[in-house]
Amino acid sequence: MKIAMLGTRYSPPFFRGGEEHLMHQLKMSFEKKGHHVDVYVPGFSKWKEIDAKSDARNTVRIPIHDVRFFYNLEFSRKFQRLLKGKKYDIIFNT
Repeated sequence: MKIAMLGTRYSPPFFRGGEEHLMHQLKMSFEKKGHHVDVYVPGFSKWKEIDAKSDARNTVRIPIHDVRFFYNLEFSRKFQRLLKGKKYDIIFNT
């Protein structure tokens, strides 16, 4: 299967909270079973340095403004545009 995972942050091995741990465990489990997993997260400028050091594979950081509470709409619109032409069996949102 081809799986897309959406979250607020994903920069292993630099985990900040439970959502990242959950995403990482699910991603590793899916990949171990032979599935392809792409992770889509906001690309906040304040995390740019940490994201650059991350060893995350198949991770798309969608550049958005760092305005709290308003980034979801911008992220959703840009994610929708990125989906055009791609086919996923499952889109999993944490």
